[in-house]
This record gives sequence, structure tokens and C-alpha cells, in this order.
Amino acid sequence: MIELLLTIQLTMLFMMLLMMIIPYMKPPSSYQTFQVYQFMGTLEKEIQTSSDTYIINNTLYLTTLNGDLVSITHYQNFIRRQVNGQGHEILLRDVKDFTVTEDEEIDIIIKTTEEALFYDTIVPFTSR
Repeated sequence: MIELLLTIQLTMLFMMLLMMIIPYMKPPSSYQTFQVYQFMGTLEKEIQTSSDTYIINNTLYLTTLNGDLVSITHYQNFIRRQVNGQGHEILLRDVKDFTVTEDEEIDIIIKTTEEALFYDTIVPFTSR
């Protein structure tokens, strides 16, 4: 009988400690991962359908086939898209850092506010 009471007490203590720890155990956000991959796919399509791409001060500029200048840049906790310097279309939220570099291809690095790191390389169809 004493063993049974001791076992019940230990189980209750363990459950109480577990209930205190559970709120701090946060699984990685698969929804945010999906959003980043969706953004990368959309960005790749936009780069492939543009007539020219270049990067100035970590801002990606695309010239569309109809002559509009599209800029994609990090703004506050967002990645935003502007057409001809106007508008404010949010493409991705909860972004801590957005880095764009160009050599033969365009390298994109995104660091989210949850400290997740994403990397993609896009080769534009346009000739340099």
C-alpha cells in the first residue's frame, strides 16, 4: 500500500513538472516554413519572367516585360514588393534578415524571427 501511494505521489509530481515545462516547448513552425518556400517559388517565377535583374544595397530590382521596375526589399519585419516605387505589397512576414547577392545566379538568404535560416539560389533566364 505504501509503495502504491509513493508511486502515485511521484507520478503526480512528474505530471506537475511536465505541465510547467510544456508551455516552453515550442515545435518548429511548419506553417512559416511553408510560407518561406512559397515566397521563394513566387520570387523565382518573377525573376524568370523579368527582362532584367540587378541588386543595389541589398534590394532586388526586376524589370518586367512591360517596363515596370519592381523592387523587393526587407522592410521592418517584412519582405515587401513595390512597383515603380509605389505600393507596399507584403510578400513575407516575420523576417529578421533578408540578404540578396548576385554573381552568375541570385543567392537569397532569409532569417526568420524564430531564428530559422533559409537559403535559395535562382539562376535568371536573362543574359548578363
